[in-house]
Amino acid sequence: MIGTMPDTETGEENCMEENLQRVRKGDVKASVHRMEIDRIRFVLSSYLRSRLQKQYEERTRIYYILLAISQTMSDELSEASDLSADDNQDVMTPAELIAKLEEAWLNEKFSPELLENKSEIVECVMEQLTHMEENLQRVRKGDVKASVHRMEIDRIRFVLSSYLRSRLQKIEKHFPHILEKDKSRAEGDPSFLSPQEFAFAKEYLANTETYLKAVALRHMPPNLQTVDMLKAVPEPCLDSFVFLRVKERQENILVEPETDEQREYVVDLEEGSQHLMRYRTIAPLVASGAVQLI
Repeated sequence: MIGTMPDTETGEENCMEENLQRVRKGDVKASVHRMEIDRIRFVLSSYLRSRLQKQYEERTRIYYILLAISQTMSDELSEASDLSADDNQDVMTPAELIAKLEEAWLNEKFSPELLENKSEIVECVMEQLTHMEENLQRVRKGDVKASVHRMEIDRIRFVLSSYLRSRLQKIEKHFPHILEKDKSRAEGDPSFLSPQEFAFAKEYLANTETYLKAVALRHMPPNLQTVDMLKAVPEPCLDSFVFLRVKERQENILVEPETDEQREYVVDLEEGSQHLMRYRTIAPLVASGAVQLI
């Protein structure tokens, strides 16, 4: 309705202008009509000017609010990052930290096997979330900053929770193989499990064995009362296909080995390109950070 009001007023004004042309010059009606037309034109112009001014002020206000919020959040993340970083380590910017978390999350979500844990990133992000929660308590209630801050905190917490949940689901699905891989790693090699995840995997294994014995194995002949978990639980399927984006150019990637029926298939991966390939082929590139699963 507000949008059609100027068109209606303009139509009436044009009609009055046409009628004014037919009035005899010097007639008092002409001056009265002219005054009425000028009054309507003034009201119409004032109305449109007021609407444009309000739209401009509202957009300007929103722009500066978002600019202030962005600067505040950047300062808070920078301060939290500085507090959590050691003196002998390179300081990671807030944007880099969140990007690292999202990269670890997507890789973990789409890879068929459990990847190396990123406990340092997780701990740093958790410290920052705590710091941001404390700052949020000091924001005045009803301030638009509070809702935007809350949305950003919830977004980061979702990514972090999804990352940890994906790892726990893989541990539950392939726990004997994960524990065996951790047990057979060379001395000095980093563990794929955090201390908490290792304790969870050991407890899950013990509970599974106890449950099987209580429900089934104790009712079976003595020679069948043992079960090999490595054979009973399936291994991760490393031959499953995954989508990936290349972050660093790679040359001579062996996609398919040579067999009696085909020659070996080697490709070059250009930076920024996207591919659909077997996970086994690019697993080392995922571990090194040369490619990103998507």
